[in-house]
Amino acid sequence: MTVEKLPYTFCPRFEKCNVNICPLDPDWEPRNRLPGDPKCTMEKGVRLRLGKNLSTFGLKPLELKAKRQWDGLSEEKREARRDAARELGLKQRVNRKKTQETGLPVALEMAGGL
Repeated sequence: MTVEKLPYTFCPRFEKCNVNICPLDPDWEPRNRLPGDPKCTMEKGVRLRLGKNLSTFGLKPLELKAKRQWDGLSEEKREARRDAARELGLKQRVNRKKTQETGLPVALEMAGGL
């Protein structure tokens, strides 16, 4: 690969960026981030678009770890997690509505107010 064809050179922040572990670098995985090193702040959608042909997809380390874990789950376990997420989202919406109606967080309301 030549320098001008590496995915990170297409990043809108490439000229001013000083991130050592770039999600758009095809060889970032074996490297370690040191304490105090800056982190990539590029939006995930941009990284995914630019990194679509990379083995890491333009994902950051924790995002890539989560993707690999998700990909390793059976379809039944994936569906169970989707259901749990939907249920949690519904509970959060109900709690938000109660907070808006009473002006108190749900935990305080359940404890009898202030």
